Amino acid sequence: TVGPKHRHAHIVLSDACPVGLVPQAWLAGMVFAHLCVASVFGTYCVWGFALVVVRIAQFDKNMQEQPDNDEKLLGDVYNNKDPRKQQQRLKGWGKRAVNTMNNNAEGFGFFAAGVLLNMVLRQTDDDLKATAITSLVHFGSRIVHAAAYIGDNDMFRSAAFSVGLAANLVNYGFAFAAASDFPSD
Repeated sequence: TVGPKHRHAHIVLSDACPVGLVPQAWLAGMVFAHLCVASVFGTYCVWGFALVVVRIAQFDKNMQEQPDNDEKLLGDVYNNKDPRKQQQRLKGWGKRAVNTMNNNAEGFGFFAAGVLLNMVLRQTDDDLKATAITSLVHFGSRIVHAAAYIGDNDMFRSAAFSVGLAANLVNYGFAFAAASDFPSD
């Protein structure tokens, strides 16, 4: 038999559930699991948004310091041979967009791993609901962080980063607690 902590691993319909209908509790757990996955994908999309902003800045001559004489530019603006070299010359919101993109890339793996660990180790509806909430808080904080970083608002940026970090640490706390509940035999 499948225990309550592992009931999502195998779909078990109760005798009270007519054939063809999905039990409401299972449906709720599925929704929370989808919200967890959506928060990971959404956080990745924040990185993609920052990349688009970086590309816009790379095509704007006013956002760049003068290129090296040996640098070959596409249309006298974009360096397609070495775009990262050009990114280093960006200034203003373009440079902050590069920093936003890098900051998202640096933290994405840690966040995604924490969400996935929770989805594997904690499979009851309440557990998935808590993971979904903290994951969505993290995702929302990354949106605010990106906007504040590009918009040059260091106070909001730092606050959003702190909220996202706290949500991430709570998710890891959930995972550690669940791992300690596993049977030792």
